[in-house]
Amino acid sequence: MTRQNFVVALRTFEQALALHTARGNANGIALMYNNIGWLNENTGDPARAITNYKEALKLVRTGEVSNLHASAVLSHIGSLFTDMGALDSAEVYLQHGLAGTDSLSFAHDHLCMGRLRAAQGRNDEALRHLIWARDATDKDHNHQLFFAVLSTMGQVYSAMNEPALLAAVVEERVRRARESGNDMQLSKAIIKRGMLRRENGGMGGRGGRPAHGVVDRPEQRIPG
Repeated sequence: MTRQNFVVALRTFEQALALHTARGNANGIALMYNNIGWLNENTGDPARAITNYKEALKLVRTGEVSNLHASAVLSHIGSLFTDMGALDSAEVYLQHGLAGTDSLSFAHDHLCMGRLRAAQGRNDEALRHLIWARDATDKDHNHQLFFAVLSTMGQVYSAMNEPALLAAVVEERVRRARESGNDMQLSKAIIKRGMLRRENGGMGGRGGRPAHGVVDRPEQRIPG
């Protein structure tokens, strides 16, 4: 997002926030705080994003807001704390987020918890959350989140020194990007595949334990 677009979007959201505040519209106020938080999150200002998300969360918790779910706001806050290295705070918000869902049903919550567990070095737990999120986003055809999950799974396998599983994730990204016609994701996946081949001398890589749940064929499937 360009600086000009950011300024325009922020001004629009702030004007809408003032209007909803004057009218006492809790739904509108919460949504605008959430939007401003998202804007700050995506332009590299996590502290300000958290402040605005917390304002949205206060209203959601009053029960007067019907257009936002507490779980969604909690997961954004928790994810930002993970990025900032404040893992204890991230744990609190993400645990509350998961506890507030029906049957742990929100894929984004699981993605965020997977990222936190990976940052804590608890990779097996991270993968359980990420596999859940992968399957849920695939079922719901949520392509944007699906590719985000696959990317995070790849990072976890890399940290675990599992080149075969990392390669399988990358191949899955290539295949699914082609199937969905997502040129941006396809480009990223092909670049990543090329990097792996240069590093490892082939998709199989070196070392690592046998790929649990992965079929030994040219197009490997990631476990789940």
